[in-house]
Amino acid sequence: MKKLFAMMALMAGLLPVMVCAQESITKDTLLRANTDTLMKHIRILSSSEYEGRMAGSQAYLDAANYCASVLSSYGIKPYQDEWGQYFQVEYNEIENCNFDTYVNDNDTRTRYVLGRDYVCASMTGRGYTNAPAVFCGWGIDHNAFNEYEKVDVKGKIVLCLSGVPDFLPHKVTQKYATMRDKMEVARKHGAVGLVCINMSETCLPYEVQHQAFCGNGNYYPTFPIVQPTRVMGADLLADEQMTLDSVVNALKTLLTPQSFHLRKNFEININAKYHPTATTANVIGYLPGRDDKMRNEIIVVGAHLDHVGVQGSTCLFPGANDNASGVAAVLETARLLTTYAPNEIEYNKRSIIFVLFSGGELEELGSRIFVSNFPKLRNVECFINHTAPRGDAAAFAQIGIPSLVFTGNMETPNDHVPSDISENIDREILTLNASLMAEVIYELSLGDYQGRSLRSKRFKFSE
Repeated sequence: MKKLFAMMALMAGLLPVMVCAQESITKDTLLRANTDTLMKHIRILSSSEYEGRMAGSQAYLDAANYCASVLSSYGIKPYQDEWGQYFQVEYNEIENCNFDTYVNDNDTRTRYVLGRDYVCASMTGRGYTNAPAVFCGWGIDHNAFNEYEKVDVKGKIVLCLSGVPDFLPHKVTQKYATMRDKMEVARKHGAVGLVCINMSETCLPYEVQHQAFCGNGNYYPTFPIVQPTRVMGADLLADEQMTLDSVVNALKTLLTPQSFHLRKNFEININAKYHPTATTANVIGYLPGRDDKMRNEIIVVGAHLDHVGVQGSTCLFPGANDNASGVAAVLETARLLTTYAPNEIEYNKRSIIFVLFSGGELEELGSRIFVSNFPKLRNVECFINHTAPRGDAAAFAQIGIPSLVFTGNMETPNDHVPSDISENIDREILTLNASLMAEVIYELSLGDYQGRSLRSKRFKFSE
């Protein structure tokens, strides 16, 4: 594995576009984000070179090295002489997968395509599995709603729906919500694999969607977990006892289990390499405050850098909006606050920490690691976050650090899908968002904001 941040070459082509001569030079124009620079960072980070930036992968570390190089080119220093705050995550390299269905040995097989029709779950097992399939609704075996009661799944592959029904109370469904929850139940009943149809409304029916976090629990090296699109799910249930639409409608109207055995066999062959303790890192840069009395007060500016990776040779999740756009805004803020000081705008009086989190897709693990280990936490006056739909502010809010979250357009169905590419970024919103963030951080750095309460600074972590 290459040493993270080993070479700190200056990045070419990142010089700011100069403000037009006829435009009056004001603080607002000097702190205006440059669209081309923002988009350059987004295009680079969402390119195939960085393979979807999955935490734990070498590609993520390469992306982190790129960001550290950009920060260094703006004069930002590594915090305590080290850019990386290292920690361990589990990581699964999905190298390839074949998925076939057939009715009998003499039947023509249907082969589905990884990245077009389905993806493997992050914590899927590897190897070969060939067995009949059984539909088990949402995969619940609670005594109030038991979808395994009238079917035998021993030695078979369970086909189920993602999520949980809204007509059952949370205390019933909470143990069946994640992919690992559903897998544990299927294994308990003797199943040899799990195929979970993606019913999420945050992606289109024909588009694959991937999550890095599958829930907490064990890893089973030979138990396959596959997630088809809704279109593929409908195809899997075609010519069966019930179609996908009819079984979902029956479940929601009759409020009773609708489990049944399929005519089809599923044949799955997955090539994956599981790393239980892969290395990843938060990137932490430091801009010292210029005022003797206020330099010990710190503003933290952050965004999560990781995304959900790549599967096989063609299934890339670029993560342009989520969250290369947030990372670009943080990098652009660093440029704006260093390029024009001290000549055109006042120096920052407070110190600023720029942090790019890893593990944002693993329940915001990187921000929790940062908050739990940052040595000057009581000096942090506020946290400014730029993110896609999810954010890292929760870890700061839990200990009383005020947070402000900037986010992009949340109305597009590009959540963890291959179509989250730079071409789908709304440039106007991106530029306005980044400009506002830079100006807010600049104002906060001058010291007029009174900062945290004394009570919050007395917070202590339990051992």
